Amino acid sequence: MRGRYGYGGKRPGPGILATALIMVLAVAVVLLLLNTFHVIDIFPTRTEKLVTESTRTFTLRDIGTLATQEAIMTRVHSESDARKLFGITWPGTTRRLVFSYDVTVKAGLDFSKVTVAANAADKTVRVTLPPVGILDATLDTDSFRVYDETNNVFNRTGASTFNKAIGTMLAEGREYAQAHGLFEKARANAETLITGFLAQSYPVSEYTYSFEWTHD
Repeated sequence: MRGRYGYGGKRPGPGILATALIMVLAVAVVLLLLNTFHVIDIFPTRTEKLVTESTRTFTLRDIGTLATQEAIMTRVHSESDARKLFGITWPGTTRRLVFSYDVTVKAGLDFSKVTVAANAADKTVRVTLPPVGILDATLDTDSFRVYDETNNVFNRTGASTFNKAIGTMLAEGREYAQAHGLFEKARANAETLITGFLAQSYPVSEYTYSFEWTHD
């Protein structure tokens, strides 16, 4: 005869209920971890991806800069990290990223601030120039090379990681170029270029040239 708890008429024992409860809690914990590390979305809020591009500002302006030297180098970026939960590093969540770009750093001066004082009587040309500075720092996207890219489902490398790394590489490239004589060579080449330009009116065989660099 079928009783309240089935044909056997027996109530489920506490061991079975405890096992079922543990299984439910385990599944809940796993789903929570997967959602925390963005492996799955338990409550998805986006069903359609829309990509748009637009130009917010556009300006044309005159420039009077003179690039006189450039430094080209290969910058290597390396980083690694792991996911932590409650201050504990979780095994299997380590991410490593090592890649490189060729970086070009250009130095020069504001040509509009160059002044020339020529004296025909004593055959001298005095040129006053503004300080040299870094005009631009760019990277060659075609030079991109990956040496190590270790990802896992719990710790992914996103676009923000690359953007931040590129900014760091450009900043370090500027510092490296400046520390290795970029400005000195930019000044020397500026004097050569300006002398060649002025020599059409003031031949170097007849005039003595002098250069004075101002400081900010």
